[in-house]
Amino acid sequence: MNDIWKVALALMVLLPLLAFIDWKLIKEERGAELVEFAVILPLLSMVLFGIFWFARSFNIYETLTRVAREGAAYGARPNCSLCGGGGVMGGFPSADSVANVMIPQLASDHIAVSELAVIAKPPQYTACRTGSDLAPNSPCPTGNNKQVAPCDSSQGGRVWVCRCVDMKPGDNSGAPFECGVAVSVAYPWSFPLPFSSVGNQLFTIKAQVAQRQEF
Repeated sequence: MNDIWKVALALMVLLPLLAFIDWKLIKEERGAELVEFAVILPLLSMVLFGIFWFARSFNIYETLTRVAREGAAYGARPNCSLCGGGGVMGGFPSADSVANVMIPQLASDHIAVSELAVIAKPPQYTACRTGSDLAPNSPCPTGNNKQVAPCDSSQGGRVWVCRCVDMKPGDNSGAPFECGVAVSVAYPWSFPLPFSSVGNQLFTIKAQVAQRQEF
């Protein structure tokens, strides 16, 4: 994040100066333009910082969504039956294995897994149906769409993996039910805007992605 602060500081200092300072003002006696510049500088700084930090927050959201999608896709595929990889619920990757796939991708976008927000409670997903409505070898527990899908976490609650998630919640069309794996992550974020109280507020950027479970 040090490079980001350097860029932000450079934008704050250089752009207003280049846009508003007229070197001829040095020779003028009235200096009205300098007063106007002093009035506009705080607002201009807020706008520049707002654009910069909003772009960064959107970049973080896109990164979390992409990484969660990759983790869900990995968690939805059972381990090779000949690889001896173990796993849960019929050989699916554990939450730790899913997190290990996500960590390098987070690091490539300069996000350490320790920077993720701790999700204290497991996400509440509706569980999918099983039995005659699903593949006969489904490891998902038999239930109905009023139950909660089972979840487990990794990295101290920073990465949650839920299995047997209903991919068609509220669908009463009679179509076959589909189960999936959902990955949830979050990132604490604040907008450090100068001359504004908004920078003192902490926001949470959340990403939840589900992929169809393969049996």
